[in-house]
Order: sequence, then C-alpha cells, then structure tokens
Amino acid sequence: MKRAYRTKTKKMRTAVKTAALMSLGIPLATMPAIAQDDEGELAPVVITGSNIPTVELEGPSPVVTIDREEINRSGAETVGELLRRLPQNNAGSYDEKFQNSFAPGSSGISLRGLGMGYTLVLVNGRRIASYSMAQNTTTTFTDLNGIPMAVIDRVDLLLDGASAIYGSDAVAGVVNIITREDFDGVEITAGYSNTANEDAATQTYSITGGTVGERGSAWINISYLQRNAVAHKDRKFSRSADQSIHGGLDWRSSAGNPGSIKLLGGDESPYDSGFYRVPANTITPTAGEIVGELTVTERTVVDDEGNETIVQDRNWSGAGRNYFDYGPWQSLTPEVERYSTSGRVNYQLSDWADGFVETTYQKNKTHQWMAPTPAFGDVDGYTVSADNPYNPFGEEVTFRHRLTEAGSRISDIDTDVFRVLPGVEITLPSDKWKAEAAFLFSSVDSTHLSQNMISADALQDALNSENIDTAYNVFGGGLGVNDPAIVDALKIQTLRSSKSELQQFDVKTAGDLAELPGGTLQLAAGVEARQESASDLADPFTMNSKVVGSGGTSNQGSRDLTSGYAELYIPIIGEENRITGIHSLGVQTALRVENYSDFGTTDNPKIGIKYQPIERLLLRATYQTAFKAPTLPEMYMGETVSYPFLLDSARNDQAKMQYRQIAGGNENLDPEESDNISVGAILEVPMPENFTLDLRVNWGQYELEDVITTVGSQFMLDNEELFKDKIVRNPQTDEDKRLGIPGSILQINNGYQNLAEREVEVFDIGIDIGYDSTIGYFNWSADFSNIYKWDSQAKPGDPFFERAGSFGYPEWRGKSSLWWSYDKYSLGATVNYTDSFDQYYYPRYGLTESTVDDMTTLDIQGNYQITDTSTLTLGALNATNEAPPWVDDGPEGFALGVPGHSVFGTVLYGRVAVRF
Repeated sequence: MKRAYRTKTKKMRTAVKTAALMSLGIPLATMPAIAQDDEGELAPVVITGSNIPTVELEGPSPVVTIDREEINRSGAETVGELLRRLPQNNAGSYDEKFQNSFAPGSSGISLRGLGMGYTLVLVNGRRIASYSMAQNTTTTFTDLNGIPMAVIDRVDLLLDGASAIYGSDAVAGVVNIITREDFDGVEITAGYSNTANEDAATQTYSITGGTVGERGSAWINISYLQRNAVAHKDRKFSRSADQSIHGGLDWRSSAGNPGSIKLLGGDESPYDSGFYRVPANTITPTAGEIVGELTVTERTVVDDEGNETIVQDRNWSGAGRNYFDYGPWQSLTPEVERYSTSGRVNYQLSDWADGFVETTYQKNKTHQWMAPTPAFGDVDGYTVSADNPYNPFGEEVTFRHRLTEAGSRISDIDTDVFRVLPGVEITLPSDKWKAEAAFLFSSVDSTHLSQNMISADALQDALNSENIDTAYNVFGGGLGVNDPAIVDALKIQTLRSSKSELQQFDVKTAGDLAELPGGTLQLAAGVEARQESASDLADPFTMNSKVVGSGGTSNQGSRDLTSGYAELYIPIIGEENRITGIHSLGVQTALRVENYSDFGTTDNPKIGIKYQPIERLLLRATYQTAFKAPTLPEMYMGETVSYPFLLDSARNDQAKMQYRQIAGGNENLDPEESDNISVGAILEVPMPENFTLDLRVNWGQYELEDVITTVGSQFMLDNEELFKDKIVRNPQTDEDKRLGIPGSILQINNGYQNLAEREVEVFDIGIDIGYDSTIGYFNWSADFSNIYKWDSQAKPGDPFFERAGSFGYPEWRGKSSLWWSYDKYSLGATVNYTDSFDQYYYPRYGLTESTVDDMTTLDIQGNYQITDTSTLTLGALNATNEAPPWVDDGPEGFALGVPGHSVFGTVLYGRVAVRF
C-alpha cells in the first residue's frame, strides 16, 4: 500500500487541495497528503480512527495532524516536549522533571486532563509496551521518551474514545506516531541548544540512510541526545523549599541537621510530647556542660531511708524542631542521555505479497539527585539508646535528623526499549481486498540504582551502640560530627528492576463489499491475540522496608487476551445520488469484543456520521463506549510503602508532614467504562484568489464510571470518622490527652477499588489562514482547547467536585503561529498560552495568592536553505524568558503536572540538516 503524507510546500499544497476538493471538499489544514498510484489515481490510506483504507482523509472522528514540517518548526528535541505543547494535553501530564516519582525519567501525555493512562499511544497503528515503572505505583502509560524523534514522519491525534477500533486505554483519545515509510539517500542532522542561564546544554545528532528499489525499500536511522541537568538552586522559584518567601507555605523538612530530640522518659518528664532543637555546631553534649540552649546538671536526692539517687535536671529552652531546606540539594531536571537505532524494510515477495519489518532499539540514561536521607525516628520507630555515648540524657530518646554526612541520594535509571514488528501484506485475487498478518514484540526494561541510601538496621544498631567508635551521633549539628567510616557503614545501594513486555499476533483484512448508490460499502475485520506482562521488583532492603526514609513497590503479573473487531462504512449519499442539502452522507459502525484472562469480556460499539450539506462544509458526530482495563500493578501489586506529604488536621497540623502509607493490589477489579460523544464541523470559507480560510470546531463529552482509585490519604484524614479502620495511630501521650487530640499517625492503609466517576466536557476550535503573495507565502493558525467541565466523584453517593479551573486544571490551553516563507527563507513565531487556575491551599491558610497566573510564551524560528540539500535553523523557545507561575502546592514552586509550565526559561537552539 502506498502512502504519502501532508506537506505544506506551495506546489504540494495546491495538488493536495485539488485532490481533496475532488473527493470530499474537506479543508486542507488538518489532513495528511493523499497518495497517488502509478496511474495518478488516488490511493486509499488507513487514517487514524479507522481500519478501512480510504481516500477521504477526514472521518467521523476529529483528528489533528502534526506533520514533519510542524515538528521541525516546534523546536522540540523529544517526542515528550512536542506533545506537551498540544492544547488538548492538560492536567496530570508528567515528564522527567517529576523526579520524586515511582516512574522517574519518563514522559507521558494526558489528553483532556484524564491522566496518562487514559491516552493510547500507537506507533504505525500498533501498540508499544508500557513504561516499565508505573506512575504513582499503579498508573501504566507509554513513555514518550522511548520513541526516537528522528524517525517520525507525522503524529496523528485522535480526539475521542476509540476502544471499538483499538481496544483498552483509548478513552480520552489516541496518539498515533507514524514513522517514515520510504527514504532514499542519506540525511545528517546536528543540533545544539542551551538555556539563557547556560545550564541545560543539549546536543542532538541523527543520521538516516535509505534506498528505494523496484521491489522494495529500506532505511536505517541512528540518533543521539545528551542534555545537562539543572539544579533547584539555579532557579529563583525552586531554590528554597521555604516557599513563604513567595507568599506560600514553608515546606522545609522537620528532619534537619542539626536535628530535633524528643524525650521519652515517662510521666515524670515534662518533655513527653515535645521536640527540642539540637543546637548548631555541637558535637558531644555531656552532663554538667552547657551546650547552646541545652543545660544538663546532676544532683543527689536522699530518700527517707537515707538512700542516695543521682537525678539529672535538664533544661533545654529551644523547644520545637530544627528544619532543613532541601531545595538546594536537589536536581530540578535530570541529566539525560539517549541513543537509538531504528529501521524499516519493505520487500515485494511476489505479485500479491509484500513483506515488511520495522524495529527500534533505544537506550535511555537518566541521572538525578535528591536531598540526603531524612530519619523520622518518632514516625518510623528509631530510638537512641540510653547507652549511646553521645546521649546526654541517660534515657532512651527519639529524634528527627537528616544524614547530610552521607551525601545526596543519587539515582541512575537505565532503560532499554526494544520493538520489532515483522509482517506480510497480501493483495487478494479480487484486488479490492487486502489482508495483513504481523507479530509484534515490544519490551521496556529498566534498572534504577540508588546510592547513598541508609540501611534501617544499620542505623538502629549505630544508635544503640555503646562504643564511641561505632555509635552514630544525632546530638551534633552540621558536617564533621560523625566519623566518615561510621557514616559509610550505614550506606547501602538499592536496586529496582522493572520490565514491561507485550507480544501480539494479529490478522486483519479490509476491502469493498458492494457498490451502493451512495458509493462503496466497505468492511474491515480482524482478530488479535495479545499477552501482557509486567514486573517491578526491588532489592531485599527495599522489599522489607529496611531503607530509611524511602518507600518501596513491587508487582508481578501477566494477562492474556483475545479480541475480534469489525468495522463498516456505509455510504448513503455520494456523487451518484446527491440531492439538494446533502452533498454526501456516510455512516461508520464498529464493534470490538475482547476477552481478558483476569476479569472477563468487554464489548465496545461505535457509530459515527459524516454529513456534508455543501461541498465546503463537513459536519460529523460519534457515539461510542470505551474502556480501560485494570493495570497489572493495580491488580497484582504487593504491599507498597510510600511517604506522602499530608496534613493531620485532627492534631492541628500547620504544615504538611510525611506519613507512612501502605497500599496493595486488588485482583477483583473490573474495567473502567466510558461513554463518549463528539460533535464537530470543518468549514472551508470561500475566499478571494490566493487566500484560504479553514475553520474547525469540536465538542466532546466523556462520562467515566467504575474508575479505579484509592480514596486518597488526605481525604481519609479529613474524614477520619469514615475511615477509622484505615488510619492507625500511636497511643495518646499525656500531652495529647491534655490537648484533646488523637495520637500521632503510625500508618495509613489504603487500597484500590472501582469507586469513582468523572464527567468531562471540552470544546476545541481551530483556524488556518493562508495567503500566497509575490513576497512569499503567509500562514496564520490558531488552536485552542477548553475544558469547561471536569467533575469527579470520589465514591458513590458523594457530591461531584468541580475541577475545571481548580488547582492543576487550567480551563484553556492554546497556541497561535504566524509563518512567512519565501524562496530559501522562512520565519515564524508561535505564542503558547496556558490559562490561570486556583491555588491549592488558598484560603485554607490565609495565603495572599488565590490564583495561579496564566503563562504565555513566545517561540521564534528562522530557516535558511544554504544549498539545495542543506538547511540551517536558528530559534528561541520562550524568547521573553518567562518563569513558570508560582504555585502554593509544594516546595518546587511550579506545577509539575501542568504541561504548559516550563522551568527552563529562554532556550536558544540551532540545527543543521544535510541530505545527499
């Protein structure tokens, strides 16, 4: 099957538009170019959102196409960066900046803000394995960083559900990444970029070689990317965890160095429930010595029988906790290195059979660092023995302390991505039917090595030690307090090994059934057999919760599934039977049935309508159901320990602290289900000669039920009466009883259930204007997406919470571009916009900022064709050096999950491409 794709050169634009008007009258701006066969006839292609080959490149479902020219103009260096700029990509879209995550080094897309697991990502219409590590321990998704940028020809974005066509996960939409088909010659590209601060230098290289012959074609690409890290301290908004300097909360940790001591000496001690600060610059406080704010004296008490007892009187006026600013200790964006090789071979086996093989291997390396290990002795049960030679109190105490002498915790994540797809395409004897069979193997294999971690057992042994040569001192402050040999004895390395694997065999066919008055009745049908497996296993230290200040996760599971589908296109009105008011009318119907080995069978239908009242206007609508299968971690995850930041309102917490949370899998989960509706229109406005004007609008609705979720630890704490059996507290101290508050939290038990519902409504609008003049071709385009309803219900019977415009959910995202092209030159500018939204904590703590500001950035680019085979590109992203708007949600000072908020500032870049 021949394919040709969208291009915007003047010559091809005219040809494509003519072909489109001949077949449909569909506007040019949103579709790939139309292929022609050897006789100049339009050759059918399979468009995203359908399995039926067609020359009508707009179907009932809305599809946005990003062609190679637009990819180059974006200035993006990775697939993740490219898709983060899409207006339809919204809340919950995380990338490698989210380093304190269970899926470090990855980047995903969250269409409509539904989350990264609700968007299906395909390569050439088939799946790829999920990232090896699940976000938030259970959210499986496709890592966009595992797809080489250099081999992409275009990206299709399907903006409604598509489970009837593609199966699970296609709830919010589908991203279909189309790679090169044929390539003849050699192309070399080299690029360099850096921020205005000169702290994120990036270099990219790519070489592609290919050939096209009488019986087939082949190409191979090798590419490389390397980017330096940026530290938290290098940006004003993130250099301190104390965000009160910006009007927010103080997120510094209560585990500091110097730390804080809590005395456990029984009812006679006046310090039973209070913490006291370790004075700075202390090493070994001893009895009778005044050290900072601590005074320890001894006196002899004689009882009535004349027995003498030595009693210690302790006076420590520094009540409270010492805090640690971990901001300067952390990387903001990691150091990354990626290299890949990809290729495709097409070969004519016979007059009726063509074979093909496509393959990709990519190696991703991510290096990042976090603050030294915190030890929350009172939370996790660490105590200092009375016999510890540094303990001046003569009794067991607990503490909060930061092991800064052990250094920052360093993580190295190495990921191998492999995908191979051999197959054969057969032209059946009628020449109106084609069949295809293929086998897909895809895997993502990761190792996460962490250094400078602290063994829980080794720390407790050192705290209990009576020997000054092996005892650990938490009563001092700063560096140099403990012997390096003692600190080194506490250190361990942790290793997390994760793998996701997908194997699929599919057979499909498509062709013409009959000629009807309105056109050709067409059918596509197919069957698939797929096996998915995932494992995420940690070292024994982590699995047994023996790593200080660090949680762990483990899961291992697999499933088999078989599916069958059929799709029918019914032309009702066409060229031969047109009537007034109906230029064309067609109906798409589809049904897919899937049987899973773990939860059973699901079926999902679709019906879509295309209606052209006149040649230049297309109206379309779809209704379909979609589903999302429970992820393997959601079903088979073992006990997982994490330490989220939470507010214990029952104890009148004034700032979030980390508490221990225990979660696990649930093998009885059902799939999440969705009803999706979309209604849209495309209009090509009649214009004077040399002008084109295309308008696109689309409305969509997503109603999800049985959404798999945990209730949320913060919600549980805020509604503790409903979750008494899930919140485990320590016994009340005397001080707790005096204040009338419950004991401190020991742990929170949480799990996964089919509980939630979501209702989302969106509106998209796009405009494309072209003007061909004697001084060049001018093109202005604008695309905006509005999420005006995003309501969620935590569990049945609860009220719906309106999230549109709330924290992390901007209602509007958009971009607008103006480009000029003439002879060997082109110049353009793009404005990117992300709407404002509510702050998270205002007005709960009386903060002054109620709204997160909107963010507008300007990108500019210029291109010069040096020779017929070489091009120079220069550009600037965020040319005005806008910082991300400040948010009150956390210590970073910016919104991690909002894709429109960039932390880099101005990025200057250059690129050279040479083709032989």
